[in-house]
Amino acid sequence: MTVRPATPSDTDRIVELLKLSLGDVSTTKSAHFWRWKHLDNPFGASHVLLAEADGILVGVRAFMQWRWTDGRREYSALRAVDTATHPGYRGRGIFKKLTLQLIAERTAAGDDFIFNTPNSQSKPGYLKMGWQEVGRLPVALRINRPLALLQRKLGWAAAAWEPAPADVAKERDAFDWSLWEDWAGSPVQGWSTAYRPKYIGWRYRDCPVANYLPLGQRNSYLLVVHPKVTALGLEFRVVQAHVGPGQVGAAQAALQDLRRQFTPDYTSVAPGRNFDWGVSWIRREVGPVLTFRRLTFDQAPALTDWQYQLGDMELF
Repeated sequence: MTVRPATPSDTDRIVELLKLSLGDVSTTKSAHFWRWKHLDNPFGASHVLLAEADGILVGVRAFMQWRWTDGRREYSALRAVDTATHPGYRGRGIFKKLTLQLIAERTAAGDDFIFNTPNSQSKPGYLKMGWQEVGRLPVALRINRPLALLQRKLGWAAAAWEPAPADVAKERDAFDWSLWEDWAGSPVQGWSTAYRPKYIGWRYRDCPVANYLPLGQRNSYLLVVHPKVTALGLEFRVVQAHVGPGQVGAAQAALQDLRRQFTPDYTSVAPGRNFDWGVSWIRREVGPVLTFRRLTFDQAPALTDWQYQLGDMELF
């Protein structure tokens, strides 16, 4: 078996292996999606290793580039994301071999750390390879339709209504995405993504596997909402939220107008986003489990220091 870095010309073979290994569940696998995620990322192209044996591609492992800042300096981070092993070559340690080789390479290159939010099946494997569990991320929740939520939880209601993709796309395409320029590089408290000017457009406008609803006013607020059907109903996931001084009321009113239009069952946002205050919002540890793997920076920030957006941690 040979291991080598991936090149853009490998994209079609990588997508074929992802489909063979994982199927087209969760997110649709395509060359367009792979290029958007791993080549067009404004933080830089992903670091991807491939394993080949008997003339076929048998393994892929990708670390996505990211940047975090604590308000004083930027950290070169990696996000452990896509991985696949050919069904005929499982049980040979390919995932572990590729992962450990990428760790060694990126440590030598001077990257600071790796973060990800693995599921319960993959987390034990990461912990065995040196990852540590930071904790389950808290989320602020507001129940918009409590009766519908209760009926659905008890199995008394039909599946939640989902906004038509065309309606969401219409809102997205009509939005003035240059509003993001007001917020790029704004100071933060705690650990936040170190945004790039093209980040918001890349992440939410151009994403090929999800539709996002943006709303905002220049020099006032910017919100990006992901309407997502869950087992409990239609969730309005506020994946990006920036609210200027004195603009909380305007942001709250805009979000309420959007809720009237699409009638979600509940709304979620990362805590501390300025408009999740009051008795109508509750904070619960129901987000994904955040894990950390040191490279050259060896101290994982405490869970309370991560001033994340839900879009930072969302799987895509």
